[in-house]
Formats: sequence, structure tokens, C-alpha cells
Amino acid sequence: MLASLELPIYSQVTGPQVDYGLVAGLGLVTSFDLKPRASWGAADVATLGVAGTSAPLVPVPGKITVFDLWAEWCAPCRELDDKLAALARRHPDRIAVRKLDVVDSDSAAWLRYLAPGSFELPHIKVYGADGVVRFEKTAPPDELVKAVEALLR
Repeated sequence: MLASLELPIYSQVTGPQVDYGLVAGLGLVTSFDLKPRASWGAADVATLGVAGTSAPLVPVPGKITVFDLWAEWCAPCRELDDKLAALARRHPDRIAVRKLDVVDSDSAAWLRYLAPGSFELPHIKVYGADGVVRFEKTAPPDELVKAVEALLR
């Protein structure tokens, strides 16, 4: 949706000419994502806590655990969601995905997990099957998925 309103603050008419000295404008823009949400199927996926809370990141024993820190308004995060879902469906016995909606930069989740490392979105933190952190990264979705695939080799 796009809306705009402009009103003259001051105008002067001189003959057939109208002179606007100052015009104030107000605009409103929004976007809609019409693409359907990712289908996780039989993949091991779960949501951590209430959106915005700093739920603890506890890896799943025996599986590579991908903690996906995301936000509803983040378009690259939605793209990563699709790619992680496909990867998790291909390897349901080896990968567990845990999603944490960080909401915005003022939330407890953002302040605990993203702010200290000056990370942005999309962002993942990955633990190996042994429960040890393998990497933590902010990057484009394709790069993040390739990094997780590298652990599967």
C-alpha cells in the first residue's frame, strides 16, 4: 500500500499562476509477502520461547543444531527459512532447527544474542552433534546454508 498527502502551507495567486511557497507531505508505505511459508514436513524444528524473549539455546544431543535467529519483517530471514526447511527435510536424522524470533533491536533476544557481536539478520548459531559451537554467522541465506551443508560432509 502506498498513500501520500501533500498540502500547501502557503500559496499565492498572481494572475493565472499559483505559487506554492511551502508544501508539507506525509507518506505511508507497506509491503505484503504473498509467498507461502516454508513447509518443514517431517523435519526436526521447534520454536524457542515467546517472540522477543532470550530463551536459552540448548543444542539437541546427537544432531547438528541450527539456531535460526530471525524476525517477521526480515525478507532474507524468510528466504533462509525456505532453504533451512529444505535442508532439514533432506537430513531429518542429522539436523535439528530451533527458531528464535528476535522481533527487533530492543528485544531481550536481540540484546542477548545479536548485539554483543554486532550481528544483524539473518543470523544462525550452529552446534555440532557433540554439542560444541561450530560457528556463528550473519550472512546472506545461500552462504549460511552452504556453511551448514559443509558440516554434513
